[in-house]
Amino acid sequence: MPGGQPVSFLVVSEEHTWLDWKPDEEDMLQIPRALPEDLAIGGSFFTVTIPMGVDAESGSHSASFQVKKQIRRGVKSMELTVENLVKQYPKKRALDGVSFALTEGVYGLLGPNGAGKTTLINIIAGILRPTSGRVLWDGENIDILDWRYREILGFQPQTPSLYKSFRAEEFLRYMAAVKGLKLSRRELNATVDRLLDTVNLREDIAQALVNDPKLLLLDEPTAGLDPKERVRLRNVIATVALDKIVLWTTHIVSDIEFIARNILMLKGGELIACGTPQELVKGVEGKVFTLPVPPEEVPGWQARALVGNVQRRDGDVLLRIVADDCPGGIPAVPDLEDVYLYHFQEASEGEAG
Repeated sequence: MPGGQPVSFLVVSEEHTWLDWKPDEEDMLQIPRALPEDLAIGGSFFTVTIPMGVDAESGSHSASFQVKKQIRRGVKSMELTVENLVKQYPKKRALDGVSFALTEGVYGLLGPNGAGKTTLINIIAGILRPTSGRVLWDGENIDILDWRYREILGFQPQTPSLYKSFRAEEFLRYMAAVKGLKLSRRELNATVDRLLDTVNLREDIAQALVNDPKLLLLDEPTAGLDPKERVRLRNVIATVALDKIVLWTTHIVSDIEFIARNILMLKGGELIACGTPQELVKGVEGKVFTLPVPPEEVPGWQARALVGNVQRRDGDVLLRIVADDCPGGIPAVPDLEDVYLYHFQEASEGEAG
């Protein structure tokens, strides 16, 4: 590689799934040949398109699709560490010993309403104080870092309080001043116009990006969006996350299914699972079934089992059931929605009611 600097790779498939990938000898031979003619520079990354595929599950090579490799050179890694966070209220423990560590990439924080997601992200943002535990940025306590931590932070709250008297452009200029950005008027105007165009006039998300943060916290950012805007926002976040840590809280599986490097599952204030989407799906193999039943039996099955889908067919109804066992059921290939239903079935039943 040019300059002999160490490189690491991040692979994006056509499905927009982020994967860690280590190049083998054959790949390293191809990469230098691609650099002179196919090099796009963006921030700290060099994007190289090579006509070669990587199987998302096994890591083996295939010709199924092309990949873009993000080659990162000479950049200090970043890490957000959460250590044994507890948040105790008078009548409820909102967080109970939550610990994890994140590096560059998009991470989904998945859980039902009331799981503690907003409490956790507000503590990471420095808005709430934990009862015990701590949050570290690159090994330093964020309380000690103080303003140095806020300089690298972007935060989109779940219920933003925006000044109604401000136009979008005015609000972003105000937030740029609050965050201490030192830009000329021309540079500021260009930044504001670009951000508002990128996020389609979403001031709450644009203000989180205005200081080009290293840590981006998004609390239910797709609330109220139609499906087309959800997809647009996912693509925007996947693009800006190349040199950031992004933590995205949601209770909607499709928000993060295809862009999250890892998913953290929060239930009752506890972190119950953490892994790649593929790892989490593998954990519920053998727990998802399809079962054809007569139409008159559907209410009974819905009352005694977790039914994820009801498909009416000619003469019968095909149920998709998530359970440890289903006599007569046909094993089905699970997906991330099945993972959600399996782990949060009590919450799902409550929401349905």
